[in-house]
Amino acid sequence: MSEEAEIESDIGKIYRILSLRKCPLSQRVSLYTRGIIPGKEIRLRQISPLGDPLIVEINQQTFAINRDMWSCFDLEECRS
Repeated sequence: MSEEAEIESDIGKIYRILSLRKCPLSQRVSLYTRGIIPGKEIRLRQISPLGDPLIVEINQQTFAINRDMWSCFDLEECRS
């Protein structure tokens, strides 16, 4: 399955952020200031028409992040 198809199948799913260690320090600081921290739940809401950025929701706020940043997150799917 291609990466794009894999991400598209994740739309609407809710994940718990386990770690951001794969992200460069400067990106982690930016994420932390937006409340994107380990332990929080994040939902992939939408993919932009050209495939980047991704639209995510966390703490009832919506953010646009690029695919590279999304791939840095260690995530665990939350069961309903």
